Amino acid sequence: MPGLAPRPYLIEEYTRTVCPHCPPRPSDGDGVFMDGMLVSHDGKVWMRRFCRVHGETESLYEEDATVWRTRQGWGTPTLAVTPDRADNFAGFPLGYRDGLPAGHGQHTCILLLNVTEHCNYSCPTCYASALAPGTAKEDEFPSIEQILHTVDTMIEREAGKLGVVMISGGEPTIRKDIEELLLRVMDRNVTRVMLNTNGRRIAKDDRFLKFLSDHKDKVEVYLQFDGLRPSTHLALRGEDVSEEKPLALCRLNEAGVYTTLVMTVCKGVNEDEVGDVLLTGMKTPRCAGVAIQPMFGSGRV
Repeated sequence: MPGLAPRPYLIEEYTRTVCPHCPPRPSDGDGVFMDGMLVSHDGKVWMRRFCRVHGETESLYEEDATVWRTRQGWGTPTLAVTPDRADNFAGFPLGYRDGLPAGHGQHTCILLLNVTEHCNYSCPTCYASALAPGTAKEDEFPSIEQILHTVDTMIEREAGKLGVVMISGGEPTIRKDIEELLLRVMDRNVTRVMLNTNGRRIAKDDRFLKFLSDHKDKVEVYLQFDGLRPSTHLALRGEDVSEEKPLALCRLNEAGVYTTLVMTVCKGVNEDEVGDVLLTGMKTPRCAGVAIQPMFGSGRV
């Protein structure tokens, strides 16, 4: 008499997850998360879930199981974090209602600060739904003192030093006081300050470029750079900025300012330009790296 047949997959890891078919629910406790596991078959890693409503579901987690297993061997001790309440042992998400719980496992590697909700682009893909060009009013921006209060609070939490502060938005360079803001953040015990920008001001403003160059020992630029074709920019940014982007990058490179290219990838639009963007970065001496992020359904999308 034959015995039980083996499962058609190998269980790699047990986890907690959410059902892809259930509607969004408030993160207020039981019922939001469910048991799941990472399994491998057909050379790939899959997420299997067990929902009381929709039963067992499976979705692709990693295209190469060998690569995934190799990555599991990488690791380094995380930095110790001081919880806001040492007696807070509630799980996710309830534990975060009172700040960082005792079980929080990572420090602030990058402090991202949105210093304006306005922009000088009108990107149809904007996940932040940034407000239209020409509508910005100075009294709508958070003040420098408000921003610095956040920075100082995080420096205190990080035992006196922050690794990276990213100034973002909207488009932060539309602030008239952006230079003062950058200077005052740089004056703190912060290793690097990153300016997250679409590059429009950098492509045109010689004085601002000189400011960045004068402080290149502490400031670098996180530059939106989706590809080289005009059609790519029309689809993702709503206008042809195919000449503006390389110009901004060239000016930054000549000014000695380290720059990370940030490519938003959209299926059917520019996934075939990933190689071109990587080559652009490799050929640019002051390019510190290339960040590739998928477009996702938020904001205007």
